[in-house]
Amino acid sequence: MFQNFAISANRRTNDARATAGVYKKYSEKWNVQLTGSEDSKFIEEIDTWLGTPYVYGGESKKGTDCSGMIQTMYKNLYGISLNRSANDMQKDVRFIDLNKARLGDILFFKINFQTVGHVALYLGNRRFIHATVNKGVMISCLDEDYYSKRYYKCGRIVAMEK
Repeated sequence: MFQNFAISANRRTNDARATAGVYKKYSEKWNVQLTGSEDSKFIEEIDTWLGTPYVYGGESKKGTDCSGMIQTMYKNLYGISLNRSANDMQKDVRFIDLNKARLGDILFFKINFQTVGHVALYLGNRRFIHATVNKGVMISCLDEDYYSKRYYKCGRIVAMEK
């Protein structure tokens, strides 16, 4: 009995160390400050998309567009169905101040300066992951001139707040 408790305690300790390692690893890799309260499985899933080629209408790691990647992540990890287009994803969120953004919030961009045509997942420190036409899935920063001029709003997925 005591031996089973010790094994279970060791397993929990090892799991906690592994999880802490996830936060440290991706904080450094993405140049963000993860707090340790984020979903470690979500963090690891986000990272697996990096380098995925851009495919218009795609929604898999073989090829994706911006909204397809976000829609697939939330469906696979949390069973949440989001609207498919970048513009329609606005219906799935409650808009929040960018200063309150946290990992997994959606950033909306007006690439043509008129309607929302691009979305990204917020990582922290003004950095986000998104699918770009030329470089596929990558991490960018809101401080970059191109994105700072086209940034529109930030939203938190309503279904995640329930």
